[in-house]
Amino acid sequence: MLPADGQQYLGLVRRAALRMRGLLDDMLHYTRLQRSNADLVLAPVALDEVLDRVRQDLAARLRDRDAVLTLEALPTVLGQPSLLELLFGNLLGKALKFVPPGRRPEVRLSARALGDQVVVVVQDNGIG
Repeated sequence: MLPADGQQYLGLVRRAALRMRGLLDDMLHYTRLQRSNADLVLAPVALDEVLDRVRQDLAARLRDRDAVLTLEALPTVLGQPSLLELLFGNLLGKALKFVPPGRRPEVRLSARALGDQVVVVVQDNGIG
């Protein structure tokens, strides 16, 4: 068993490694986006369906954290389903992750039309 200061240093190294893993994952996603940018085809995408898939992907984390995810009716937008899933998966994943200890994560998604555009609002009770 490591002494207390050794455990503290090991914890610091572990957290740094997890942050590095997150950065590398983000870089990988960014590279894929850049590579597929030429193949970007916009089509009508029902955000409700995208969020259903994201919710299924995050089901275990939502359950483990006893999180509350509130989705208002979301519109259909022009986009690429896989990129929208990646976007909302990252947003919701961060909202679940960055909540003070002992606080139940609460995330709310809503949308409103603004001219010919749609503004999607993600609100959470996290630390940021």
